[in-house]
Amino acid sequence: MSNEWDAPIFKRKRRWPRRLFWMGGSAFVLLLVLYFVVTSAWFFKGSVLPRISAAANADITVRDASISPFRAVVLRGVNVQSRSDAPPLATIAALSARYSLFDIIGGNINVTEVNISDAVIEWIENADGTSNLDPLLQRPEPQPQETKESKPLQLALGKLQITNAKIRRIKLRNDGSREIAELVGLNLSVANVGNGKSGTLTLASEARFDDRATASGFSATNLLQADLGSSFTFTLGSDLKPQGLSGDVSLELTQVPAALRDYAGVGTTLRCEVTPTDVEQLSLVIKKKAATLASISVRGPFELARQEGRLKLDLTRIDRTALNLIGGKLGFDFGNTSISATQEIVLADGGRTVSAAGKLSVNQFSVARGSNASPSIELQLDYDAALSRADQKAQVKQLSLNASQNGVSFLQGALTQPTTISLGGASNSVAESGFRMSVTNFNLADWKALLGDYAAIVNLNLDLATKDGGSKLDINLAADLANVAAVLGSNRIADAAVTFTTKATVEQFTKAHIAEWHGTLSQRGQRVLSTTASGDYNIATHEADVQTRVELMIPEALRLAPVPDVQVSSGNLALNAHLGQKRGASPKDGLSKTIAGDLQLTNLSAQARGYVLDAFQLDLNWDGSMQGKSVEMKTLAGRVNRKGQFGGAFDASGHLDEAGSVSATVNLSNVNEAVLAPFLQPLLGDKTMRSLSISANTRATYLPSGDSSLAGVIQLTNVLTDDPKGQLPKTPLAADVKLDGSFRTNFIAVREFATKVRVGDLPGCAFTTTGEFDSAQKIGRATVTITDLNENAVRAFAGSALGDTTLKSIGVTAELNLAYAAAGESSVRGQIAVKNLQVIDPAGGLPAEPVSASLQLDGSLAKHVATIRALQLQLSPTTRANNLLSMTGRVDMARSNALEGDVFLSAESLDMTPFYDMFANRQVNQTIPATTNAPVARGPSTNTEPAAIVLPIQHFNLRCSVNRLYLREVIVRDWNTRVNVQGSRVNMKPFELVLNGAAVRANADVNLGVPGYDYSVAWNSERIPIEPIINSFAPHERGKVKGDLLADVQVKGAGVTGRSLQKNLTGQFAAQFTNANIEITSPRAKTFLRPIVLLLNTPELLHSPVNAITTAGQMTGGTIAVRQLLIESDTFRATTAGTVRLADIFDESPLDGWPMRLAIRRSLAERVQLAPRETSSSAYVDLPDFIRVGGTVGAPAPLLDKTALARTALGQAKDKVKDKLPSLQKPSLKSPATPSVPSVNAPSVPSLNLPVVR
Repeated sequence: MSNEWDAPIFKRKRRWPRRLFWMGGSAFVLLLVLYFVVTSAWFFKGSVLPRISAAANADITVRDASISPFRAVVLRGVNVQSRSDAPPLATIAALSARYSLFDIIGGNINVTEVNISDAVIEWIENADGTSNLDPLLQRPEPQPQETKESKPLQLALGKLQITNAKIRRIKLRNDGSREIAELVGLNLSVANVGNGKSGTLTLASEARFDDRATASGFSATNLLQADLGSSFTFTLGSDLKPQGLSGDVSLELTQVPAALRDYAGVGTTLRCEVTPTDVEQLSLVIKKKAATLASISVRGPFELARQEGRLKLDLTRIDRTALNLIGGKLGFDFGNTSISATQEIVLADGGRTVSAAGKLSVNQFSVARGSNASPSIELQLDYDAALSRADQKAQVKQLSLNASQNGVSFLQGALTQPTTISLGGASNSVAESGFRMSVTNFNLADWKALLGDYAAIVNLNLDLATKDGGSKLDINLAADLANVAAVLGSNRIADAAVTFTTKATVEQFTKAHIAEWHGTLSQRGQRVLSTTASGDYNIATHEADVQTRVELMIPEALRLAPVPDVQVSSGNLALNAHLGQKRGASPKDGLSKTIAGDLQLTNLSAQARGYVLDAFQLDLNWDGSMQGKSVEMKTLAGRVNRKGQFGGAFDASGHLDEAGSVSATVNLSNVNEAVLAPFLQPLLGDKTMRSLSISANTRATYLPSGDSSLAGVIQLTNVLTDDPKGQLPKTPLAADVKLDGSFRTNFIAVREFATKVRVGDLPGCAFTTTGEFDSAQKIGRATVTITDLNENAVRAFAGSALGDTTLKSIGVTAELNLAYAAAGESSVRGQIAVKNLQVIDPAGGLPAEPVSASLQLDGSLAKHVATIRALQLQLSPTTRANNLLSMTGRVDMARSNALEGDVFLSAESLDMTPFYDMFANRQVNQTIPATTNAPVARGPSTNTEPAAIVLPIQHFNLRCSVNRLYLREVIVRDWNTRVNVQGSRVNMKPFELVLNGAAVRANADVNLGVPGYDYSVAWNSERIPIEPIINSFAPHERGKVKGDLLADVQVKGAGVTGRSLQKNLTGQFAAQFTNANIEITSPRAKTFLRPIVLLLNTPELLHSPVNAITTAGQMTGGTIAVRQLLIESDTFRATTAGTVRLADIFDESPLDGWPMRLAIRRSLAERVQLAPRETSSSAYVDLPDFIRVGGTVGAPAPLLDKTALARTALGQAKDKVKDKLPSLQKPSLKSPATPSVPSVNAPSVPSLNLPVVR
């Protein structure tokens, strides 16, 4: 029973196989998952590509990826972008590669195949030199690594294939254009590349180039296009070094620009057959279609590994076919010219020693163009030279150059003996040698086809000598050009000569020393120009120190090359300059350049386009420097003189820094009439500049990105000009101008522009201007202020206009605020005031009290509409009026030929008397010329209608309302007028006013748009007192004309010539002048009365004033019918009537003998015994009808009946006899039968019931 309670014994199971199984399965599953993760596209995009992008310093993305890490990779939609804001550098449609990863890990690059399709690479280079390739080229500096010998790289590339690729390079320019070069349709195949293998390479593509392309692409007229192809087989050694190359490359132009059309079809082919020990063939052939233009070949033994060999280079004959291809576009034909060359090149000692010997031959070289052809030249160059890089020496064993023209030698050059040149600076007692060349009597005129209109006979000698082991080279050059002729523009130079000589030394091929340079230009033995120079220049460091002098004889220079409208009789120009260039202490300092010198212009007498200079002299000196982009002008100073008289001085200084900032100071000192008068005189005309002096101190700064400024003071003193007409001031003037302003991009600010003018020592005026303008927004503002423009300044300029009067005082002030906004509202606001204006008239005809006037303006302009909010003219008030005239309105100028507007003028009361007196009384006080009886001269009549007037107005209204207007004795009340303009039609209605108590009404409708105009005019006035009008506007006639005028006129017509009036003139008129007192002063009126005065001895008729004038008539049917014309005085009465038949020329319309009935006062008739015996109550006695009105409208004349005159005279004599002989019966005086006219004793005066004009 006890065993039942013993613990049970369990056998331990073996669990490690199961665990191992689970661990292995888990690892497999994990590896499987990891494989799929690592080979997934999202892992590649999210983890691998960012690391590649960071390493390449670019943003690389793919659209899709398929990865088999052990054998293949396929990428689609590859995009490489250097910057996020830059265009893609490369895009690849598809990229695939098959490889063996285990071989690569083992050190053998085993790639079965690489395919790239539809790749586009675009390299963009900006105008500043940067490009989208720059980020990819930025690489961290490599860490130094220990170099270990390793076995050659093991490479096995089965095939690399690129299909339909494009490689483009774009170079942008500052002017917006671009240069594009590209390979398009590129197909490249490389196969079987590996250690010890023979591979192949084939390429085919189309090349394009355009140096004037636009943003849209190539220009069709400037595109250069070519086909490119190549095919090569090559062999690589076990170390991958080239062992052999065989194949060719070809390029053929398929499209060329118009300027290169002769090159269409030109192609080149490069062929090579190269082994490790021999260059069997290396040739370049240039052809055009089947014709060979040039061929260059190289062949011979050459061990590439040892860099040793002997090569022969041959340049086969190049003839006119190739040369004319180059020069044909210029019209050149090279005839039988041929060029050939042979050369042998030997490389030894591992390429450290190179020798070359050969010759270049140019045979029968000639050029023809048009009718000009050159002679033939034979030229040959022979040379033999060697270079030892180990010894740093070059040896020239032979160098000769010879040329002949038409069998005559003109060029010879040769070494005096073999020379050795030390390249490393060591002399080592190398023997001295030299080279001499001479040109003898070479006539450039023979080469007119090539040189054009240039001719000279050239003689030249050149000596080159090496010293100090070839480290020093002495140069002696002398040249002489005789019989020089040339055409420069419109000038032809002939019979000139040029000579120059120089002596120079070059040491170590870096230091050049010009000991002497001298050149002259002369014509017909007279020197025109001479130059001398000396100095040093270091070719390695670019340091220099040069002095030069130039002398120019100006008259001789202009005879050599005349300038139109310029004549110079004397004058010399001398220039001395010192130029230096020195490197700074630090390499960053760069080169420091200095230039200093002086210029003297002496005794210049010249004439040019109206300007005349006589004995002019200028002395100028300067001193400046330049460091990098920084320029410092320490001083630029000068003095001018004319005829020994000081004309002024000036100086300037300035600085330009590397950032482009500029500061400058300019000063003028007493620049006066001595130098300014010749330049100002053509502008002055008949006036003469007597004196003028200008001094100035100005400062200016320019900041490319800030506020630039201009400030200074300018003084003009002693300004005096002689004016034969006396219109300019006779007192010297002076002005002080102060300027302070600034500007930056698109913005200008004038803080102060102030001027003070003095007349002699007295103040004349002052004005100030401030403002600013923004050209980008096109807005601006300005303030103009005038203070104290007084009588001193006005009197100086208006003296001649004042005549005998004197301007005692005047004060003008103004303040204007101007605003401009191109897209908004522009405005002007301000006032102008004239105060205390007083002119003294010795004759007392001008107002004794000062007058004043002011103008206030508030207006604007927006969208072509001008608005006058307020325009007020305030004249000095008088006891009769406040003298304030106001105007408001608007004008639409949107269409310049069709203005629209509405303007309103108004005034409560105006008294223009003081202002009218100032201008009118001067004429009144002048002597009135005596009236003569000479006929008035008339110009030639014309029968041409005035041309139509096209007003630039579509619709315009002008309204005027003045309650009271005074002008001397003229008083106008309740003046209301409206003028409406539509196109060329002007309508005035109403026109109403009360003139000195008489109502006046008028209207007019005129069409100016037709020749001669269409018009309809009406005038109606009640009893207008004439005496106030005459006394006001013709004071010299004061008291001679009195009376009241009543008028009613209505006229309608078209045209103003006689022919037009015949057809179109209609209307009626009636006028009556009553209560008159008009003296007869007209010579033509006296012509009608003078026969009666002489016959009856009654001079009273000529001196008796006219008391009344009455007339009436109508116009129609080409006539003017005057129903009555009555003129009445205390001594006579004249009545006539008739019809005017209008002629083609109105003034020539005839007056066909209108009968005139004359009657004299009864008392006067009784005195001359012409009164009838019977008693009568009539105040006038009729005279016989012996006068008719004849002539023309332009020249009326009396027609006398001489028989009637004689009968009247005989009857008067009989009456006198009867008075003495009472027994004789005195006959009664009766007039002969005459045409019927209204009775003088009972005149028929028409009733003047004048209608109101509507």
